[in-house]
Amino acid sequence: GEVFPAEVDAYGEDVVFSWNFAYLYYEADAVLPELTWNYFALGLSGIFVIVLIMLVHPLTALVLVIGVGMVILFLFGELWVFGIRFNQVSVINMIMATGLATDYVVYFVQKFMTVTKNIDGETSRDARMVRALTETGSAVFLGGLTALIGTVPMAFANSVVIRTFFSLIFGTILLSLLVGLMLMPVVFSLIGPGAVKSAFMLDDDDEKQLDVESEQPPNKVAATTAVPTAAPLIMVTTPSVPEFPRK
Repeated sequence: GEVFPAEVDAYGEDVVFSWNFAYLYYEADAVLPELTWNYFALGLSGIFVIVLIMLVHPLTALVLVIGVGMVILFLFGELWVFGIRFNQVSVINMIMATGLATDYVVYFVQKFMTVTKNIDGETSRDARMVRALTETGSAVFLGGLTALIGTVPMAFANSVVIRTFFSLIFGTILLSLLVGLMLMPVVFSLIGPGAVKSAFMLDDDDEKQLDVESEQPPNKVAATTAVPTAAPLIMVTTPSVPEFPRK
């Protein structure tokens, strides 16, 4: 009665329950699919709201969320390809993947929404895409590459949990790089909105000022040599001693 008060109230004192430690996993597997979709829905909704506030354009936020959702969808395919079990460990890694995928995708998107033209003055979507990818692509790629290298030692671990973590994190970074550096530039070159002004980004005046400063030649500072001046001569005179007559 003290352990199962609700069951005792419903069925009486003569009720019998079977219990085993493995039942904990069975119960978790029973509710895991519904909880997983709820977590993904909440995570993607939060990403949409934050990106909408930062980049102030609904189409940009929607495309970015779709890109992150594609990374998650690809991770479900990775589970099937590599035979990774759908359990608490894999779900935790895939929930973490929403944040990692956003990190690798948002840099290009933010830069595309900032620039108004390329270095040649062209204002088309393709020109803005090329400039945004030129200025952010190498940094994002190198960051992803170093992260991939950092996960390699986990592949040799004896723990199944660590190896599962390696497989999904490695896949998350690789897929995020593909979406952020290959898919997003193509999509925004086709349907990308115009540049917008935001308190979190440079406006047109700031960008023009940076362009003007980058085009100006470096200032040449004339070297001047200080010529020491001679110190004024100070004449020191001593009073003459009067001579007294000798006796």
